Amino acid sequence: MAVRRLSDADAEFLRQAVDQIAAVADKLALVDAIMAGAAQLERSRISRDIHDTTVQPYIGLKLGSRRCSAPQTTSPVRKQLDELVEMARLVVHDLRATSRAAPR
Repeated sequence: MAVRRLSDADAEFLRQAVDQIAAVADKLALVDAIMAGAAQLERSRISRDIHDTTVQPYIGLKLGSRRCSAPQTTSPVRKQLDELVEMARLVVHDLRATSRAAPR
């Protein structure tokens, strides 16, 4: 099999093709970085939402429960328990709304 030398036109064509492929590869890397950043932002948003809508009310439930069970409590326990039940109801409502809004 004879080895054929590339003409200048063939070499120029190959150089341009390589340049185009390199540009596409750079763009793909940029798209990948943008998507990774967007995913991280979404994870951060979800984390904040969970903290703000779920964790904080449960901390309130914990503190309220301690208040209800403390021996020196002088306020009506029934009112505090009603407040805790309402907090729990709101948390469940928020969790259901969040899960319905989540992409499937």
